[in-house]
Amino acid sequence: MPSMQTIDRAAVAHLILETLQDFDLPEESSVPAGFSEHTILFGRDGLLDSIGLVSFILDVEENLRARFGISITLADERAMSQNRSPFRSVSSLVDYAVQVAAERRGR
Repeated sequence: MPSMQTIDRAAVAHLILETLQDFDLPEESSVPAGFSEHTILFGRDGLLDSIGLVSFILDVEENLRARFGISITLADERAMSQNRSPFRSVSSLVDYAVQVAAERRGR
């Protein structure tokens, strides 16, 4: 298992995209043929409703813990209070997860 110091943005992006690939998306959602960092997760044209988003974030947190040994909480008051939601797209979620992990490592 890599240490928290070896985790980079590309590794987190890969993990989040894998998690999305394995996630049980609602049948009525228009799922694209493939996912990328540009994939919209939440909001207008997003793949997930609010309940789906919470479930997906929990999966991401668990996968980060299992693969990298990072124990972080992504869906917290700080995330909800930002002007731009870190859950809007895969890219914004990756950036937020890397930021939170780096801050946790710095403690």
